[in-house]
Amino acid sequence: GKYSFMMSGMPRPVRAQPAVMEMFDDRPIKPNRKIKLRWLNPDEPDFEVAKQLKNLTRKHNAKID
Repeated sequence: GKYSFMMSGMPRPVRAQPAVMEMFDDRPIKPNRKIKLRWLNPDEPDFEVAKQLKNLTRKHNAKID
């Protein structure tokens, strides 16, 4: 509410809870939005970025399991 995150130079304690799917039910779907996938060739400039993201995703998944 009316208090900011910082109070007297100290962070205010905040109670957080993990997100659940029911929290996002009221969010409307954007029209004409489609997820597009394609394979990247190793000579493309975004290949290294995609490779790093893939490795980071695997690392995060390993921490969860």
